[in-house]
Amino acid sequence: YGSREPPVYNISSVTVPIMTMWGENDHFTTRQDVKKVVNDLPNVIEDKRIDWDAWTHLDYLYGKDADILVYDHVLKFLAKYNTV
Repeated sequence: YGSREPPVYNISSVTVPIMTMWGENDHFTTRQDVKKVVNDLPNVIEDKRIDWDAWTHLDYLYGKDADILVYDHVLKFLAKYNTV
């Protein structure tokens, strides 16, 4: 960005269907931050808590159950809202 902070972006202009996924044990963000983003986005279809209390930010990549806890939901969401 050329600065310590990213530029301000008006996320209220994002109109595609959105699904957020978050975990209780995420060290990079908080539930409050996720809630703020969800409230600012105009088209959140699903706001999903990962069904595992120890879920962390890196588990999206390395979690042994990521296929069941995340990827299956993402694929269903994409199939449902695919408009191509």
